[in-house]
Amino acid sequence: MRAVRRQFLPALTMISLGLLTACGDDPVGPEQLSAPSSVTVSATGPTAVSVSWTAVSGATSYSVERSVGASGDFSSAGTASTTSFTDSGLSPETDYRYRITATSGSLSSPPSTPATVRTRAPGSVTISADITSNRTFHADTVYQLSGFIKVANGATLTIQPGT
Repeated sequence: MRAVRRQFLPALTMISLGLLTACGDDPVGPEQLSAPSSVTVSATGPTAVSVSWTAVSGATSYSVERSVGASGDFSSAGTASTTSFTDSGLSPETDYRYRITATSGSLSSPPSTPATVRTRAPGSVTISADITSNRTFHADTVYQLSGFIKVANGATLTIQPGT
C-alpha cells in the first residue's frame, strides 16, 4: 500500500501543476487591436481633405492624427466612428500626413502607416461684370472684383462662410 502511495502522490502533484499552469494560459480577450491599413487621403479643396481606411475587427472608434510637413509632430485632428473622416480648415498648398489608431474601450492599436496629401491651390476668378443671375461664391475660390460690381434686382449672391 505504501508503494502505491509513493508512486501516486508525485503523479497527482504533476497533474495538478499541469492543470494550474494550463489554466493560466487561457486568453480572456484580445491582447491588442491591429493597426488600421490602406489609409488613403485625397484633397477635396484648398482647405479640406478626405481620409479613409480599412476597418479593424473589434474597433469601436478611430483616432485621426495630422502632421504638417514631412517631419512634423502628430496631433489630434479628431475621432470617427466609421472608416472615413473629413478634415477642414487647412492651409492651401500644404503637405499633411495622417495616421489612424483604432480603439475599443481601453485597447488601442498601434498607429497606421502615415499617408501624405497636398492640399490644392485656391482657385481664382475675376468678376468684371454685374451679377444678373443667382450666383454662389465658394470658400475654396479667390474672387477678384474688377471695378464696381452690382447685383441686379431679382438676382441673389450667396457668399459661403470663409470666402
